[in-house]
Amino acid sequence: MQQLLVSPAELAAMLGLSLRTIYHRLHTNGDLPTVIRIGRLPRFAIVDVHILLDAKRNTSTSSTEQASAPVRRRGRPPTQGEQIAKRHAGSGV
Repeated sequence: MQQLLVSPAELAAMLGLSLRTIYHRLHTNGDLPTVIRIGRLPRFAIVDVHILLDAKRNTSTSSTEQASAPVRRRGRPPTQGEQIAKRHAGSGV
């Protein structure tokens, strides 16, 4: 028979997270599948775990394709005095 529910320890192993992280996210309404409580024990539906993983996979691939690395300008950054002077020159004061 196929397992329908997983424990927090099993979920941690599936997601590659620590058990402590799972419980922390559980108590702070973090990024976890829907919780099913059997008595006071938290359990997670295996179907919801797969849905979460698919959603993570889709968002991570789309964000890496769209996001480009910021262009770093060479040289030192402007000093605070230079920034103020530039603001005043741009505002016409």
